[in-house]
Amino acid sequence: MEDENSQFLLSQLFDKLIVNSVNPKNWIWKYFKVENVFETSHINSKYGICNVNNESGKRCNAQFKVLGRSTSNLIYHLLRSHGIAQDGSREDNADNF
Repeated sequence: MEDENSQFLLSQLFDKLIVNSVNPKNWIWKYFKVENVFETSHINSKYGICNVNNESGKRCNAQFKVLGRSTSNLIYHLLRSHGIAQDGSREDNADNF
């Protein structure tokens, strides 16, 4: 029982560290929702889910694992798939990158 309790406490601590590793001031978080995904018996992973609507008005919902504080994969997705750059500008030719 003590071992299970220790694993639970470690899991809770890990979750707090992961939640705190996402910088809500980063410009990309207005385009992504953060979601914890339970992957193993004691580790959750954090994913960014794209909230941008595509040309037909449907939400993109592409999911990307957030590793530490790195958001380069999210930024690449915004630029490549939606033509959205950090300054908020939109490129019409996003697929040409």
